[in-house]
Amino acid sequence: ETAEATTTATGTKPEATIAFEKVTESVRNIAHWVPATRRALADAGQLRTIIDGQLRYGLQYRLESQMVAGGGTGEDLKGLINQSNILTQALGTDSFADAIHKAITQIRLGFVEPNGVGCHPNDWQLLRLSRDNSGTVAGTGQYLYGPPSTAVAPMVWGLPVAVSAAFSDDTALVADFRQATLW
Repeated sequence: ETAEATTTATGTKPEATIAFEKVTESVRNIAHWVPATRRALADAGQLRTIIDGQLRYGLQYRLESQMVAGGGTGEDLKGLINQSNILTQALGTDSFADAIHKAITQIRLGFVEPNGVGCHPNDWQLLRLSRDNSGTVAGTGQYLYGPPSTAVAPMVWGLPVAVSAAFSDDTALVADFRQATLW
């Protein structure tokens, strides 16, 4: 805290520091193609639309996979889970939801506010099918993440969940994704 300045010599604000590190990465290309003649594409305009759509989908899927888990060797991007100094939270005997909450707490203790969770479809299924005490006498057997008749946005502990096969099974990624930059 800084008192209001009464002269030019008082009330000096403390200097904030941001550590920058020079990092050099090579440009990587993600590409694929299908053989099609100009005549085939000209004769069937809709064919070109279908091919373009499928190729774009393939590129997006590969980019997502690389952004999450790319190994950083050869032409691979270095994915989020392969960055240095990444925090980890072991599952141990915790439920998947409890381990995610512990990871959220770990990130917050580092003065960072997480804004999302990424997980494999099998892990989202595990969470989505969780029930109140699995129908025991003490519980009602109700789904914790809403009944099957309700379309719910994937959320856990108030954070949106990105469900993708790009994430490893039995592993969640909790992060402040605003700090991740793809150039």
